[in-house]
Amino acid sequence: VDGERTITATADEGYVLDGQSEWTFTDAATLCPFEYIEYDATPAAPTVVPLCGPNNDTVTIPGAEGVIYTDGGWVEGERTITAIADEGYDLVIGVAAEWTLTDVPVAGCPDEGPAFSYTPAGELAYTGPSSSTGGLAALAILLVAAGAALVARKVRA
Repeated sequence: VDGERTITATADEGYVLDGQSEWTFTDAATLCPFEYIEYDATPAAPTVVPLCGPNNDTVTIPGAEGVIYTDGGWVEGERTITAIADEGYDLVIGVAAEWTLTDVPVAGCPDEGPAFSYTPAGELAYTGPSSSTGGLAALAILLVAAGAALVARKVRA
C-alpha cells in the first residue's frame, strides 16, 4: 500500500523459524535504467520502367537509411516489394511499406519477337567453288610432296 510491500515468512507445522521472518520493501517509483535509441525511418517507393515482354520491367528499389527491402520478384505479372525497419529504427506511421507492382503491356511493343524473312528478287548468283579450285588443290599437293622429298634427302645426307 502506498508504495510499500511487506513479505512475511511462516514456518510449516513442526518447524521453527530462526531469525528475521518479515521484510518491508518500499517502491521508489524510479524507472529502470535502459538505453533506448530509436530513429524514424521513411521507406521510399520503388520505381518501375516498363519494358516489352512479360515479367521483365526494370524495378529500382531505393536506398533509405534504417529500411530493409524484400523483393518477391516477378510472379505471373506481379511483383511485391516490402519495407521493414532495420534494428534500432521504426518505420514512420502512415507511410506505405508494401508495394505490389503490375507488369502492364507497353504500347508499341510487337506481339511476337521479330522474325527474319528474306525473299530474293530474282535468281541468286552462283557462289559455289570456281573451276580453278581443282588446279589449286593439285598445286598444294605437289608442293607438299616436293617439301617431303627435300626433307627425306636432307635426312639421308
